[in-house]
Amino acid sequence: MKYCRFRSLILLVLASLCGPSSWAADSQPPVESADDAAAAESLAGHSYHGEFLNEGPRQQAYLMGGTGAVDFPITTSVPEAQAFFEQGVGQFYGFWYLEAERSFRQAAKLDPDCAMAYWGAALATRKVEKRAKGFIAEAVKRKGKVSKREQKYIEALDADLNFETREKEKAEAKKSDDKSDEESDDKPDAKKKDKELEAKRKEKRAKEYTDALEAIAIEFPDDIEAKALLALQLYDNKGELANPSVLAVDGLMDKVFAVQPMHPAHHFRIHLWDYKKAAFALESAAKCGPAAPSIAHMWHMPGHIYSGLKRYRDAAWQQEASARVDHAHMIRDGLLPDQIHNFAHNNEWLIRNLNHVGRVDDAVDLAINMIQLPRHPKYNTLKKKGSTQYGRLRLVETLTQYERWQQAFDLCHGPMLEPTDDEKEQLVRLRLLGVASFMTHQPTVGEEVLEDLNARLSKQRGKQKAAGHKAAAEATEKAVDAAAVKKAGEEARRAAEAEQAKQAAEVQQETSKSKPDEADDADDADDADDVTGADPPATDAAKDAAVKEDSSATIEARVAAAEAKVRQQQIDKEKKAIDKARTAARKPFATPINDLVKAIAEVEGFRELAAENYPAALPLLKKAGSDVGPYPLAICSLRSGDPKTAITALKKEVGKNKNEVLPLAWLTQIYAESGDWKLAKETFEQLRAISSDLDLAEAPFARLQSIAADLEFPADWRLPAEPSDDLGARPELDSLGPFRWHPSPAVSWQLTDAQGETRSLEEFRGRPVVVIFYLGYACLHCAEQLQAFAPMAETFAKAGIDLVAISSDPESDLQKSIKLYDEKPLPFPLISDPNLETFKAYRAFDDFEDQPLHGTFLIDAQGRIRWQDIGFEPFMEPQFVLDEAARLLKP
Repeated sequence: MKYCRFRSLILLVLASLCGPSSWAADSQPPVESADDAAAAESLAGHSYHGEFLNEGPRQQAYLMGGTGAVDFPITTSVPEAQAFFEQGVGQFYGFWYLEAERSFRQAAKLDPDCAMAYWGAALATRKVEKRAKGFIAEAVKRKGKVSKREQKYIEALDADLNFETREKEKAEAKKSDDKSDEESDDKPDAKKKDKELEAKRKEKRAKEYTDALEAIAIEFPDDIEAKALLALQLYDNKGELANPSVLAVDGLMDKVFAVQPMHPAHHFRIHLWDYKKAAFALESAAKCGPAAPSIAHMWHMPGHIYSGLKRYRDAAWQQEASARVDHAHMIRDGLLPDQIHNFAHNNEWLIRNLNHVGRVDDAVDLAINMIQLPRHPKYNTLKKKGSTQYGRLRLVETLTQYERWQQAFDLCHGPMLEPTDDEKEQLVRLRLLGVASFMTHQPTVGEEVLEDLNARLSKQRGKQKAAGHKAAAEATEKAVDAAAVKKAGEEARRAAEAEQAKQAAEVQQETSKSKPDEADDADDADDADDVTGADPPATDAAKDAAVKEDSSATIEARVAAAEAKVRQQQIDKEKKAIDKARTAARKPFATPINDLVKAIAEVEGFRELAAENYPAALPLLKKAGSDVGPYPLAICSLRSGDPKTAITALKKEVGKNKNEVLPLAWLTQIYAESGDWKLAKETFEQLRAISSDLDLAEAPFARLQSIAADLEFPADWRLPAEPSDDLGARPELDSLGPFRWHPSPAVSWQLTDAQGETRSLEEFRGRPVVVIFYLGYACLHCAEQLQAFAPMAETFAKAGIDLVAISSDPESDLQKSIKLYDEKPLPFPLISDPNLETFKAYRAFDDFEDQPLHGTFLIDAQGRIRWQDIGFEPFMEPQFVLDEAARLLKP
């Protein structure tokens, strides 16, 4: 069914109507002093108080507890506003910026005159200056009502956020006063100068803000939060301002911990020492999570310290704790995983550490879970660094390292590692599939992969050649001065014509010297022609024409030669530029071609390895480069008669990757196969010392079973881990949250449709449904969304998915939405929710401004929310929703 667009008259009417409903105007949030006229002009779903509030949290905060021991008294008559403010500061200390902003905005809602609530929101959004400036402007308006200490905080942040504006104004004033300030014609020097000036501006800005925070800390010595904020800023200054001694900053933090031993500034100390001297942050690593247990990032960061110290078991515990806290928060608040800061990064790091300790089942399970999570075009796709991309990366890595070839083969033929139109990602998949095919003795598929890879290589080389030719041709054309070429041709033409004229004159002169009777004979011939009426002989005329034609050809040839010579001279002169253009055009293809060459070599190498043709496999695997792990190269070297190279390579791996189980397992096997049982035993004992968590059934460890027997080790040769004495009191992991995210149940609803009939979510039970929350017939964007989904209703139905739209309009106005289409009813029901209770239940509501928001939800047959989008604009990609539904709902 085809749906028409709005008539232009209706468009004009709708445009004039777009704005908040009348009910919303009665409840203006205390965020910005916008007048009623400005509110009336805002688009439905957009903030009444400026675009800077469209992004960020729109739902109210709650006191969640466990956000850190913060002591930051502010001027407010509302105790709950003080509590939310301090919660926001703790969340900010944990780099949980979204929730920090939410808490600060909640404080502002509770106390509209609380200047520091806006200061906090500006601090939380400082990295997004456009938004931060909007908040700090509100703080400045209210700073006359607060203490001197609070004023200094506001003034410091206001000066920082508006630094560039002030500097620009100063530069403009200086430029207008200084008439001699001329621009340099030397572009490289000008760029260098601009770069230097930019660096100086950044340095000046960082210094001014740091000095302002230091002044607060000095004037108010009992304010430990001033010291904490100063310590954070000193760390943040890296690259922009020469930092003081790291020990000095650490000493500043000690002053904070002397007052509050469990202050969340332990997080800052971890960052301070992370890549410098990790052991100096061990105390903070033990206290960071417990200092703010509700903030996942506070559990994650100690993992940096333990990873740096090669304590991978402890690091994995921290990252699992972080994931569990995130999962609990997301499930409790109805959020999708990748809406959480640092979630995907934490989990991919956890997979790496699980691999280091040999927890392969958990690593594969978590990687698959990351791929299975809901995707969203804004923050989680195959091309963005979210769960999907990280999940595939770590899954391929784990399957390859631990030689899970059959599982790799199966996953490449399923949704986990399905084909993709992303060339880079598809190449990774093909490499894995090709190797897995040969290693599981399915050569037909392996050969098909090689054929595919070679076709891709041929295509890339063809593109590279064509791009080089095109660029060279364009550069050549650019190098040629057409006017100079034309001038050379014209000069050649004049010279040739002059030369021919001279020759003609000489011929004429010779002709005039001919015998006189030749003229008489010519007259007699003319008389005879007159009598007979016959044409005179054409011999002379033909000769003249031929001569002229030859002359013309000679001239054109000389012109062409002259032009060609000048053209070639110009091309020769610009040969370097032409070659450079050709090389530049070919360069983008170099990496894809090189990657394909290495991929082909890798798959061919494993084909030989699977056939136990080790001498043939070795050079191919070397050609494949670093993507081939050290073990295949080592085993090929060993079995090609070169144990020394194999042992040297794996000893290097053990040295580079201290306390990782895989290199030790490989080296143990190589020592045993080469007959050095003494070193095999020593290496095996090193492995046993860190083996408590490894999966014995994995190929690298299963190969050691016979070696263990020969060394008289038990069949289960793993040893229990020695407990660390510097971890502090760790909670049970299950108390922090579930190990995996799971979708939240959809809230039931019972509402009335356009025909006055009662509809409910229960009627869709047993069948998935997409629920669209739209902001009434007067919302143009909403109508556009309904129009986008309407033509695909039949496609959704064929996929077994229903569509329903819930409106903020009363029942009587639902017909207006329907009438906006050319007498054709929408192919899905419109339902009324004028009291907005369902909007609120699904969080499609701005609690700060008391207005509904756009929302699109996918609810499965069991009544769970599998995918969602909530925001100030409607989701306009029905095909994405359909594709995601097919993926998420697949059995």
